[in-house]
Amino acid sequence: MATTTIEARCNARPTRLAFILPGPDKATLLSAIARSTSLWGGIFNPIVILDNATRQTRGVHYAPPLDEPYLETQSNLLKAFDPDLLINYGEGNLPPSLQIFQHRTFPAARLDWNPWGRGEQVQSYFVDVWPVLDELWDKEFKGISNPRLKIKFLDKARSETSLLLAARFGLHSNDDSYEFMTRNFGAGTLDYDGEFRTARWPLDFQTVLGLTAIHCRPTRQRLHSHSFFLLNPDDAFDVVDYWNLRASGMFLLPLTMQDYTEFQNLIRDFGAAAAYPVNDTITNHVVLTKKPLNKCLLSREHSLGG
Repeated sequence: MATTTIEARCNARPTRLAFILPGPDKATLLSAIARSTSLWGGIFNPIVILDNATRQTRGVHYAPPLDEPYLETQSNLLKAFDPDLLINYGEGNLPPSLQIFQHRTFPAARLDWNPWGRGEQVQSYFVDVWPVLDELWDKEFKGISNPRLKIKFLDKARSETSLLLAARFGLHSNDDSYEFMTRNFGAGTLDYDGEFRTARWPLDFQTVLGLTAIHCRPTRQRLHSHSFFLLNPDDAFDVVDYWNLRASGMFLLPLTMQDYTEFQNLIRDFGAAAAYPVNDTITNHVVLTKKPLNKCLLSREHSLGG
């Protein structure tokens, strides 16, 4: 009897979660960022705000034909990410524009499992990055006096005061996670001050968000992989746009009108890192982004399936 051998290759990946927020509430957005930080650094974890009544749309980058219905752009964003599950922080069903995702949607209360009925024993239903960090500790930090990675984290209280800093550096919801990093990785506190902003970014420096995204980077697009992202740090919609582009795999340097002049050295370093050859005739360069997010993400849709 003839037999046939079939070979298959499977690339495992974490569950893709999208977080659906009813409005631009700061505490809810921080909660979603904190959850995403431990879920592989938020890579492939977009955040959608449903109510855009307070969203500012000033600027030529919002002019037609880009000025399409807001919820339609959010639906296009979710189609680009194609999440396995949507976590709804609001009540009730999704609006009509997002109804095609309703069968994948679960309330935020379903994020955690409480098998023993005791609050301190709550566990995530989803695969956190901690087992991978245990392996990283064993290979890179165990018994090594001067590890090649230097982990820095922003103080939790400081992160909770700024949506941008939480989205840029990561945020944990409990103190145990910070103690874990300090104890196992020798992590130190990051001072986000004038000295930090004017210094060159060391090559061995790693933020908490970068650390928890380890081994979970999408394939870099060939062009426009790096961008300076101009935003209002106090605007939840701007911060969510920044978060979602980063979640898609772009390398972003967020800049604000208040402090961009202090980042001269980092701007030069980032621009140099963005300059790499695509082929014999084309070289990639850093781009400047300040426009509705849907056009940026749709141009990256091909790279989101990795």
